[in-house]
Amino acid sequence: MKKIILSLAAIVAVGAVAGYGSYALWSDTETSTGNSITADKLDLVLASVPLTIANVHPGQTGSSAAMTAKNDSNTVNGTLTYTVTGLVDNENGCVEPESNPAEGNDLTCGTPGAGLGELSGHVKVGFIADLNGDGTYETTIPEAYLNTLSGTTTIGTVAAGVTASVQMTYTVDNSVTPFADNIFMTDSSTFDVNFNLTQI
Repeated sequence: MKKIILSLAAIVAVGAVAGYGSYALWSDTETSTGNSITADKLDLVLASVPLTIANVHPGQTGSSAAMTAKNDSNTVNGTLTYTVTGLVDNENGCVEPESNPAEGNDLTCGTPGAGLGELSGHVKVGFIADLNGDGTYETTIPEAYLNTLSGTTTIGTVAAGVTASVQMTYTVDNSVTPFADNIFMTDSSTFDVNFNLTQI
């Protein structure tokens, strides 16, 4: 009798294991349709206001009019940098104090033209910036002589959708040596400032 009971128990156990795999559980499948991925943009929009300063003289300091730089992106923050390129010093003729050997001794006066002026070696320029658009210029790039500016300089972060304001500052040499700065009378300097916005 014991053998029959044990055999019967073994059959029930095997049947239970086999039966477990044959039952179906509920399930449901749905499809999400119309899905997409769209790229944002990183677009620096400059209000093209030339950084123009006229009639400078030794000892003068100041700044240009403000130029706006907008990060026209929906979500992408960027780092704003600048590079000064294309510098040309112009000798625009000479007045007497400039050419006089005792006062200026500008030796390029006899052949005026592009590339012969001295102004960029006597004017320091820098930049100030309001990067978050709140009206406060919180970023200052120290001034350096215009003819020494090279490479890329970082101004700071402009968040997505924000319009920053940038101004160029300047200081004109006020030499302690009498007449030393007469050599850049009437000279002018032209240059480009290339602004770049790079994703952070």
